[in-house]
Amino acid sequence: MRNGSEEELQVVEMKKVHAETGPASEFLQAHIKGSLRVKGSQILVDGVEHHELKLLLHKFLYHRGLDGYKVHSRPDILEIVPPDEKQDQKPSEGRPPTAPETMPYFFPGRQ
Repeated sequence: MRNGSEEELQVVEMKKVHAETGPASEFLQAHIKGSLRVKGSQILVDGVEHHELKLLLHKFLYHRGLDGYKVHSRPDILEIVPPDEKQDQKPSEGRPPTAPETMPYFFPGRQ
């Protein structure tokens, strides 16, 4: 586990929300003491703790009205993901069970 005060180069991946790269870099530059540079769809941030950068990205999404967007966090990489991208979710199949199916003791003789 890392030391909480350790600061190193962090990567913010904006590939899935490429149009927000400019506004995000401006927002971060105004709120951090470290330096940053934009390289393609990535914002490279130096001198900011991982947790602090994640909180700033959440704040950026809120200020831009990007409800439902998420910040996925991995060591040294933060990725902004749009809401329409479903991760680890299967479409629901079937129907909910009826009351007699779930509580047969309340409905004797029906099954």
